[in-house]
Amino acid sequence: MLNLALPLVVGSLIGIGALQYLLLQGNNPRAFDELALGPQTTTYWSKIESDPIHCGMEIEHFKSCVDAYVRNGRNRDVVLWLGNSQLHAINQFSKGDKSASFHLHTILQDRNRYLFTISIPNANLQEHLVLLEHAAQHLPVKTVVLPLVFDDTRETGVRKNLQSLVHIPAIRERLLETSIGKKLIDQCAASTVTSDQQQLKNQTIQDQSEKYLNDKLASYSRVWANRPDLRGELFVSLYKFRNYILGINASSKRRIIRGSYVMNLEALKVIIESARKANIEVLTYIAPIRSDVPIPYDENEYASFKKEVAKITREAGGILTNLEELVPNQNWGTKASTGLAGGSEVDFMHFQSEGHTRLANAIDENLQIIWSNKY
Repeated sequence: MLNLALPLVVGSLIGIGALQYLLLQGNNPRAFDELALGPQTTTYWSKIESDPIHCGMEIEHFKSCVDAYVRNGRNRDVVLWLGNSQLHAINQFSKGDKSASFHLHTILQDRNRYLFTISIPNANLQEHLVLLEHAAQHLPVKTVVLPLVFDDTRETGVRKNLQSLVHIPAIRERLLETSIGKKLIDQCAASTVTSDQQQLKNQTIQDQSEKYLNDKLASYSRVWANRPDLRGELFVSLYKFRNYILGINASSKRRIIRGSYVMNLEALKVIIESARKANIEVLTYIAPIRSDVPIPYDENEYASFKKEVAKITREAGGILTNLEELVPNQNWGTKASTGLAGGSEVDFMHFQSEGHTRLANAIDENLQIIWSNKY
């Protein structure tokens, strides 16, 4: 009998020890969507005094930014800047550093326009389509600025935090006008059915009993109470272990995932066409990337991507500018290791404060060209 119980006891002790270790590692709360940032890079949400002008994926954050526009916008035309973590992350942050959204907002104030920025980690173009439709319901959007990031075309679908937007009647009606919009509605509908089924399950006696026991255990055990954070830390560890086994690091080549790529380019076309029908100007740009080391893309695939998005943008009625070489090599930084070895790795996406200033100025210059040609 002892021989049978011994493996169970030993396994349980090892498991508890591992959980305690992960708990100590996770003392500082971590946003797992921002896993790629690491301690060298700081998330920065721009504000003017106490009013937010740059928001993320949380609906309440968006509402706060809209409220700030209502208080301070004075009905000025809105320039909507969509993007990924490149817009809200500053590498090697120092006191007083500002992001590109802060600098460009300040510049456009003097031009009687209001910059409203939304950025989410690894944002794909399908999500940008939904975010544009959402913002247009609340703000007088007259210009859209949209970065084109090759790596983000590997992502697909609308993440859970944003799926509720797809079911808003006005947004749903707009999405139903396009093939890609219908696909997104179908995908989110399937996810909603699963959530509804889970809610029904949560009403059963079994789940109510489990909830009661979980609450009781949480009051006695720190490990049990921190299960969600521990689960996240476990996934981070597994992610690093996978990278270690497969030899993956920040410089590893990321290849096209064809299905996701096609969906995202279809979304790009719809973003520009829908915006132009609503008399909204669209400025797209190839996002900055460092060039002092080989980029983590297949060069042929990346070259094809730039040609394809240029063709789509031109034919749909938008303007594209290439800013991939905008930020000098010395303005890029490093990131936490994506493997088990520790140390730092080259960061291809996030740059230092000077890079943000350069990006804001470059976007402003291109906006001035668009607006001067329009009038």
